[in-house]
Amino acid sequence: MEVYNKITEAAFHSRAFVSVSQTPDMKKLLRDILSQISKSHFDQSQMLETVEQLIRKVKECLKDKRYFILIDDIWSVSAWELVRSALPVNDNGSRIITTTRIEAVAKSCCTGIAAQMYQAKPLIYEDSQRLFFKRLFLSDDDCHPDLRKVSDDILKKCCGLPLAIISIAGLLANRSKAVEVWVNVLRSIVAAVDKDSPIDKMKRILLLSYVDLPHHLKSCLLYLSVFPEDSLIDCQQLILLWVVEGLIPGLDRESMEQLGRSYLNELINRSLVRPTKVGGHGATVKQCRVHDVILEFIVSKTVEDNFVTIWNAKMNKIDSKYSASKQLPQDIEKLQHLETLDVRWQCLEKLPASIIRLQKLVRLHVDRLVRLPDGIRNLQALEELSRIDLGIQSVKFIQGLGNLTNLRILEIDWPYFTEFRDTEGHKKACISLLSKLFTRLRELRVWGSDADATRPFMSSCVPTSPPLRKLILNTRDLNCMGPQISSLVNLTRLRIFIRGEASKEGINILASLPMLLSLTVGLSNDKDGDSGIVYPRNAINPQGFQRLLKFHFRCNWCDAALEFEPGAMPKLERLKLHLMARCQFKWEGGLVLGLQNLAGLKHLAININCDAAVADEVEALENDIRDAAGIHPNSPMLQKRKKGCTGLGPLSTRGSGPWGARGSSPQPFVAHAARAPEYTQIALSIETMLDLSTLTIEDLTWRLRAVDDRIGVTATSVGGKLLMTEEELTTWMWEKWSEEASSSRGDDGKRHGKAPQ
Repeated sequence: MEVYNKITEAAFHSRAFVSVSQTPDMKKLLRDILSQISKSHFDQSQMLETVEQLIRKVKECLKDKRYFILIDDIWSVSAWELVRSALPVNDNGSRIITTTRIEAVAKSCCTGIAAQMYQAKPLIYEDSQRLFFKRLFLSDDDCHPDLRKVSDDILKKCCGLPLAIISIAGLLANRSKAVEVWVNVLRSIVAAVDKDSPIDKMKRILLLSYVDLPHHLKSCLLYLSVFPEDSLIDCQQLILLWVVEGLIPGLDRESMEQLGRSYLNELINRSLVRPTKVGGHGATVKQCRVHDVILEFIVSKTVEDNFVTIWNAKMNKIDSKYSASKQLPQDIEKLQHLETLDVRWQCLEKLPASIIRLQKLVRLHVDRLVRLPDGIRNLQALEELSRIDLGIQSVKFIQGLGNLTNLRILEIDWPYFTEFRDTEGHKKACISLLSKLFTRLRELRVWGSDADATRPFMSSCVPTSPPLRKLILNTRDLNCMGPQISSLVNLTRLRIFIRGEASKEGINILASLPMLLSLTVGLSNDKDGDSGIVYPRNAINPQGFQRLLKFHFRCNWCDAALEFEPGAMPKLERLKLHLMARCQFKWEGGLVLGLQNLAGLKHLAININCDAAVADEVEALENDIRDAAGIHPNSPMLQKRKKGCTGLGPLSTRGSGPWGARGSSPQPFVAHAARAPEYTQIALSIETMLDLSTLTIEDLTWRLRAVDDRIGVTATSVGGKLLMTEEELTTWMWEKWSEEASSSRGDDGKRHGKAPQ
């Protein structure tokens, strides 16, 4: 996946990476492509019901783009032909890569287009050795000479098959690095694979890895057979499934989940499960998958051992993601063993009162618009609750929520209290609730558009050391909550959204959190403030953030810049920045300084918002980031994405300060006069657009009418160029709309039609 990102990040407008598998769900596959090439079209695709409709939608999105599509693991010609029909042929330099194990399918993929078929070959000895040692040692030099001869013999038996090499390395990783131990493994391989074909050898090597597993890990591995091929498996959900199926011993749920996490890590260490998504602190795997060949082996062992054939009589989980029901049954109380109820994707207004009799319910997930019954205090086993809008719940419910002594994870919407008749009653109950829960929650996620909403309960909290490890919060003034946030000494993950300036003092408050591993800071303009204010550069000094591994800094239409001083964030590995390109020339040196001072940096992701920017602002920002990454001693992997860059003007015309600061007077967008007049006017119109991806038919109609109206009108010329500002176009549109509106008044005397935006 990293190679895929490196190849495509700058060269293609759209890209997608999908797996097909033996039994493909073509609707899911096409929607997966849409989700990667166009978020807006993906959202619309939820209304499309047929494969044909989805094919047309994908084709429409890619029609005029230079795209890169990687289609992995195709098993049939028919599956390829269906996918191929959604990928338009154009002359924009688009590329399609397919992988398959079947030669006939490979030949089909090359039919009718300029294509090359590459047949994968076994690894050469040097690459096999490098892969083997990388899994077992920090470097080749760390391998003891006595082990090197045994490793050579082991690699010969692996026949250059990467999966076989990784599997054997995973088996040896959990054993002593003694010659006699490795020799015994070699003998087992020799006995298992001699005279077999390469594929049979690989399967027999997998059998050796399986036999070497302790009994508890065998059961957990075989359980993976319930997941379809190429599934991306949520690790937390997998561990919970292991727990409810009785595969994890223990009595205390928290310790059982921790033990399940250790089981998963051991399967990963043995290379039987592959991590696909790792948490910001690098220690927790969030998502994983099983290699197709390993999954085939697991399924065969499951059938052989009769492992997954009987339905458990107890129902442990209800997930309504794909259910069309609009209400839950009143007799849901009969599901006395139910532990997880997830109805986030249903259009429910309320839950039945009988739900309070589910005495074993541990996790309850609802949409924020769902009303819950007043007797919530009866659900004493409840540990996780999300997402609750406190504004639509009764005071009795809010008070009862505070009596859930086992609640550890809570996600809420904090309301505007002006929405209630009983404003003070609700407000007092909410503050009392969170002040009480704050002393025992592990995770708290507070959403709400009022940036001052959380100040009352935060201010009421005693500045002790609560067990809170993860917090999501909105605030207008970080300084006002300094003592409360500083008291969160156990906090490892923080996402905080700030209206206005972060300030040096505010940054120092965050920097003082001793256990913080992951931090997200979102900045947006104060709703009462002036968006033109230029705040001082946010400087990160070496005094804080000593354990931080992941930092995400996001600017949402605000003017903010960063500087990392020498020694700042010494352990930071992953940095993600959302930046406004239009601000690039407001600060001397650009938006970001000191990236080379991040000594531990490995991954750098940049999202550039091009709205209201011109080409050289974007180019300067891109060059700064690329140059900084290029000279960094770690050579961090750089991922770059741009948003809203379709209609950029070709030149910067923003003011004339020493750093190209934006001027206050409107400047013209330029187009060369060598074109025919009508084409010039079309070019001028297009160059006033900020983002073609948001352009509506109505907007385009107004712009083309402006072109038609101005054809034949002598354009002002300066230096051989035609000038047309966006302000001029907007003025023309309003004049035309006013004329038409005044002439199209109905009998009611009101104007009909919509003003141009």
